[in-house]
Amino acid sequence: NGLVYGWAFLEGPIETLLIGGQELAIDNVCPSLADFTPPCQLSELTVVQAPCQDNDSFFVDLDLIYQNVGVSGFSVQGNGNDYGIFEYADLPVTLGPLPGDGTFYEFVVQDVDHPDCSIAIDYAVVDCDESCVQLEDLPAGTYYGTESGQSPGDLMFSENGVDIFLDEFMYSNGNTGFMNVYVDEAGFGYPSLFTANTAFMGNISMLYDFSGLADPVVSVSFAFAHGGGENNFAVNGGTVFVVNDFTELTLLTIPNVSIDVVTTPFALIAGYVTLTGNIESLLIGGQELIIDNICFVTATQPACEIFDLVVEPQPCTPNGVFFVDLDFQYQNVGSNGFSVHGNGNDYGVFGYDELPVTLGPLSGDGTTVWEFVVTDVDFPDCSNFAVIDPVDCQGDCGIHDLSAELLQVTSNGLKFLINFIPVNTQGSGFDLFFNDDYIG
Repeated sequence: NGLVYGWAFLEGPIETLLIGGQELAIDNVCPSLADFTPPCQLSELTVVQAPCQDNDSFFVDLDLIYQNVGVSGFSVQGNGNDYGIFEYADLPVTLGPLPGDGTFYEFVVQDVDHPDCSIAIDYAVVDCDESCVQLEDLPAGTYYGTESGQSPGDLMFSENGVDIFLDEFMYSNGNTGFMNVYVDEAGFGYPSLFTANTAFMGNISMLYDFSGLADPVVSVSFAFAHGGGENNFAVNGGTVFVVNDFTELTLLTIPNVSIDVVTTPFALIAGYVTLTGNIESLLIGGQELIIDNICFVTATQPACEIFDLVVEPQPCTPNGVFFVDLDFQYQNVGSNGFSVHGNGNDYGVFGYDELPVTLGPLSGDGTTVWEFVVTDVDFPDCSNFAVIDPVDCQGDCGIHDLSAELLQVTSNGLKFLINFIPVNTQGSGFDLFFNDDYIG
């Protein structure tokens, strides 16, 4: 553009600065103060729970965002516990084991060098007795499957809101089989993996359905011991993978789900499998496979909210009725929209993306108090209401928006088109005058 422009930087102790020009534009003169220290900031503290262990304990991964922090790290406390001091470079950090005994957990993070720089989170109640499938109520020595006359798809049992179904076993050659699950007492020389009863699968699969739980499952773990043959594995009704043993699971690609396998030094291939992600169902099968302690973590759904409900009446129409515009704010609502009713009227179901919505026509009789109740379709307890005073559309007689359009000039005179909006007229007609002359 024929101009010379850019930035100028000056370093050193500067007390004054003179800038001038004949044709010069300047902006953004920014000093850097030698003794200014940006404040320490901690934000976006998150805590992610791992599934419960066989001893009803659990671990959590803690992470956060930080700026301008000290060099001595941060401390973590909560529930009267001091979890220690950690380096920011080590984030995320793992805390535990913690007892899953129904305690409501809270965590407080504090910068060591700046005690006023802290952040806290109220996490959740963790009760491991209610978040595992351990087969303890099944009688040891029981067979489920062909031996008991059951078929693929039959319900085996339910525990803590999880339904467990029997399913076919798929072999690597494409054939399928369906034999038995045997409920055995824990043992096999693996006391750190299994408790009380275990499920021994012989050429059969078990489908764990988590969809009936109140909150979505975000992590699942289970203990296993592989005796031989092939194993089946599928998540959320997807592809059934046939693997030689569960150490191969980390090689699989499952959308939005990560898998971690930790093995233990036993004679058989054994250990824990942990899945992280949105888990609705999990299929596990084997030719000679033992599993136990299928534990899950749910993410509490934030409450649906409908708030700041506003109902605004529109102007009355000529025939004595009116419409209203209804609008509101919302959070964590369902996917099927909301309904509106009131005064015995059902105004229908609307999508949240249709807001604001117009309702009517309503009678402007000057006596009816109008109420409007908004309810989320998926969450009936999520609602709000508003009331408006009576609207009187039966006021004084009036003639509004009078217009006259010249249509034609003839030898007999002028021809006009007359139009207007009558309000609260009695229906007996009207008189028309032109320059004080009565027309009719």
